[in-house]
Amino acid sequence: MPSQHAYLSASSSSKWLNCPVSARLESTFPNTDTVYTQEGTLAHSICEEKLKKWKAKGRKKIDCPDKEMDEATTDYKDYVISVYNGHKSPELLIETRLDYSRWVPKGFGTGDALIVSDTGLDVIDFKYGKGVPVVPEHNSQLLLYAAGAIDLLGSFYDFERVTLHIFQPRIQNIASWETTKTAILEWLENTVVPAAQKAMTGEGEACAGAHCRFCKARSTCKARAAQMEEIAAYRSRHLLSQEEIAQLLPVLDPIQAWAKELQDEALTQALDGKEFDGWKVVEGTSRRVITDKGALVDTLVSAGYEEDKLYKPKELLGIGGLEKMCGKKHFAELAEPYIDKPRGKPTLVPITDKRPVYSDAVEDFSDMIKGGK
Repeated sequence: MPSQHAYLSASSSSKWLNCPVSARLESTFPNTDTVYTQEGTLAHSICEEKLKKWKAKGRKKIDCPDKEMDEATTDYKDYVISVYNGHKSPELLIETRLDYSRWVPKGFGTGDALIVSDTGLDVIDFKYGKGVPVVPEHNSQLLLYAAGAIDLLGSFYDFERVTLHIFQPRIQNIASWETTKTAILEWLENTVVPAAQKAMTGEGEACAGAHCRFCKARSTCKARAAQMEEIAAYRSRHLLSQEEIAQLLPVLDPIQAWAKELQDEALTQALDGKEFDGWKVVEGTSRRVITDKGALVDTLVSAGYEEDKLYKPKELLGIGGLEKMCGKKHFAELAEPYIDKPRGKPTLVPITDKRPVYSDAVEDFSDMIKGGK
C-alpha cells in the first residue's frame, strides 16, 4: 500500500482548507509514528490483500494478527463487494494513487476502493480508528479522492452521481453521502483552488476550529490559544444563566484537551533542554507493584500467615491490605524481594515544589516512551 504523502494531502485537507497557514506551521514539526498509525497501516494492508484476493478469485487465506482486525477487514471487503454488485458493468480499483494536482499543486492521495461505471462513482474509505467518528457528508478527504478519480476516469465513464462512503467498523460507523460530479468540480474551483494557493505560499492568518484536533501545531498555535482564552473568559455580569452554561458545555472538552496538549508540549521542550521561568522537571508519583505474587504468598505462608486471608476473595490483597495484616515493618522485611517501585514519569512543576530536579530526565523519558509506559 502506498505510504507517500503530498504536502497538501487529502487526509490533512480539513486543516489547510480551513486554515491555509497550517501546512507551513506543520512542516516545522517532525512526523511521528504511533501504535495507532501502525495498527491502521496494517489493517489497510489486510483490506487491500483481501479485496485483491477476491478480485483475482484467489483461495489462499490472508493471515491477520488478531480476531477483531480480521473481522473488521472482512466486513469491509464484503461492503465493497455489495457496492460493486450495485453497479452495471463496474470496475474496481484498489489502493489507487489519485492525482488532483489540476486543482492543488502536487496534490495526490490514495483511494482505498473506487467503484466506477457509467451509472456512477463510489469512493469508499476504510477507517480502523475508533476515537473519532468520521462522516462522509462534505468530507474534504473523500471529495479530493473523488476529484482524482474524476480526472483519472472521467473520460472513460459518463457518470454524474458520486457517492462517498465511510466504513469505520470498530464503532459501527458505516455511512454514505451522495453528491454530483458537477458539484464537486464547482467546489474545487471556488473553494479548493484559492485555499491551496494560500497554503502553498503560507499566506493568511491562522484560524482555530474543529480542524485543529489533529494539527501538529495545535498546542503552541497562538490562534488556538486566543480561542481558548476567549472561551475561558466568557462570563456575564454576575452569575452564568442556564442558557449560558448550556452554550459553554460543548467547549469544555476542547479547553481541557488544549490545556493537556500545552502541558505535554512544555514537558517535551523542557526535556529537550529548554527552560521555563519558574518551572522544573521532577519525578512524578508511581505505585509499588508485586513482581512475583506466587513467591510472595509462599513467603508469607511460611512466616505463619493464613493463605486464605491473603485473598479477597480470589485475588491477592493489594500491598496496602497486606501491610495492614502483617504490619508495615514485618511486611517490608518479608516482601522486599518481590516488590518494585518504578521511577515516576518526568513531570513539569512549579520551582517551589520540594522534589529534586529529575536526573537523567531525557534518557529516562525516552526509555519510557519506547517501552510504552
